[in-house]
Amino acid sequence: MNKAYTSRYIALALATIFSFYMPLLAQSVWPSDATDNGRVNGIDLIYWAHSYGAEGSERNPQSSDWAPQPMPELWDGQFPGGSNFAYADGTGDGRITLEDAELFFDHYYRLHTDSDIDLYYPPDTVSSLPTLRLQSAGFQLGAEEDKLIMELLLEHPDSIDYFYGASIEFSYNLDIFKPGRFKMENELPFWIGGEGVRLMGGGFVDTASNRINFVQTRFNHENADPGSGVIARFELPLQSALTDLTDQLDELVMRIRRVYLVDESLNTYNVQGAVSEIVSESDCAYIVNPVCGIDGQTYLNPCFAEAAGITVYTAGPCYSPGIDPTAMDTSNTCTTNYEPVCGFNNQTYQNACEAEAAGVVVYNPGVCPPNDFSCYDPNLIVVSAGTSVNLNTGIIELNCPSAATPVCGCDGITYPNACVAEASGVRSYTTGSCDAVCIDYELIDPEAPCDDYYEPVCGCNDETYINACYADA
Repeated sequence: MNKAYTSRYIALALATIFSFYMPLLAQSVWPSDATDNGRVNGIDLIYWAHSYGAEGSERNPQSSDWAPQPMPELWDGQFPGGSNFAYADGTGDGRITLEDAELFFDHYYRLHTDSDIDLYYPPDTVSSLPTLRLQSAGFQLGAEEDKLIMELLLEHPDSIDYFYGASIEFSYNLDIFKPGRFKMENELPFWIGGEGVRLMGGGFVDTASNRINFVQTRFNHENADPGSGVIARFELPLQSALTDLTDQLDELVMRIRRVYLVDESLNTYNVQGAVSEIVSESDCAYIVNPVCGIDGQTYLNPCFAEAAGITVYTAGPCYSPGIDPTAMDTSNTCTTNYEPVCGFNNQTYQNACEAEAAGVVVYNPGVCPPNDFSCYDPNLIVVSAGTSVNLNTGIIELNCPSAATPVCGCDGITYPNACVAEASGVRSYTTGSCDAVCIDYELIDPEAPCDDYYEPVCGCNDETYINACYADA
């Protein structure tokens, strides 16, 4: 066969093959890239929320790997611009579900194609528009890392009646944050939520560009009721301990650079973007020694209490059932009889009168063991997910749900739920009220040397334990 003819034949065959497969390659699905623009960012989660609950053809094979996947038969639904709902099916199972949202956070900020398609837009400068603003909501101290807590606000003198989701990109000027993804499911009573409405959100910290991509969205196919104010609270992990960054925080500036704010139909809306300076005005150190002030506020330590003009306080958080701030009485003339009692807060008082004058209403006879953190540990108060600390005032805020699912603490106090127990510094607790006849809080022992053999028992608190030893503990 003529070599030239053979080469032309091969070239023609290859051209035919590529002409057949290129359209298929162009319509490949990259899991979580719902916008089909080559990158995964917050807008893709809003597209997921817009198509949530839709169903269509499955991919074959089904794979959620970060690689081009075959496009199935097109679904009925389309996003603005013509992108098909099939692009939001990250798992390929033919349904848009919470599992696709979970996958989104695995693929967040990944890039597969350099595309010119960008749905973000810069904030406007028209003063009559709503304003997006970031503000510090405090911090959390953790055993492994400390976190700066931020709030995102959407504000306007008149109520905003078109919110469904928002993705924001903002910059920061200091290298203090850890890189990577963060996810949250807010249950706090933001005005964009409401009873029975779930929100989905999270973000990605890009330390290479000092930018953070963030998203918060409803996924119930209805706009939020009219309102204004906080739309999200999120935590940014710090590279170093907060105590090492106190001076730098005074110089932290965050700027909203790009916005994508939409209603349920994905119509976009312009907003202003405020510049946020995160400034700590306090001269107090962030030493963890929580006290309850006579004003009913819980402070990180006595320095913050006294800086607020509060000179009467006692160890422990005000929201603990073991403290009654209204019972604090500096004029109370207690006897000098030495009949020591140990408060739930591991403080020894000369007698019961002294304890009650300090606002401590739960105590036991005797002297507290020195340095005993086996039940009450003040460090847990600020480590708890149910609290936050204001950078300027040192006030510790309780952010626990109101659900009444009582637990009995190792201190003999019944707490409304596990979140409040942990936020009160309680190291161990068990389901049920301490008043229950079959619960003995003095026997609660998380360090009990129990074996893991399986002989289940049902406790009087309707909890199943793997064996009697765990029930006794």
